[in-house]
Amino acid sequence: MDARMEGIRMNFEPQIIELDGYLAAADPMTGGGYLAFPRASEDVLNPFYGDGRTLHDALFPQIVSQLDVHGIEPSTDDESGDGFGLVYESPLPDGRPVIGLLIREPIMASAALDECASALAACRAALDAATLAD
Repeated sequence: MDARMEGIRMNFEPQIIELDGYLAAADPMTGGGYLAFPRASEDVLNPFYGDGRTLHDALFPQIVSQLDVHGIEPSTDDESGDGFGLVYESPLPDGRPVIGLLIREPIMASAALDECASALAACRAALDAATLAD
């Protein structure tokens, strides 16, 4: 941690971004966050593909591009087994899948582990609250 930031924790609320049914919550201080996929009940088969992909599947690359504009990208792991390297987290209370997010240039370049954990907990709480509010 930067010596000037020693002992200082600026409390920022997670940044919430809604994109075509996807919901992102990210912490600009520590650089962590989550992306919740849309509800399966709100999805339809994509009529432009004959391979069973849904509209939300087709939108995912565009969502990643829109997050990229904000300096946010999906967390990846070469051993995830999903073919994309996405890091899946526990689903939301309504069953929607959740993946990890990273902010490329967080405000705190090297936040303490407890601060990262607190920030991720706040991001998850924001997603859970948004789910329960719907």
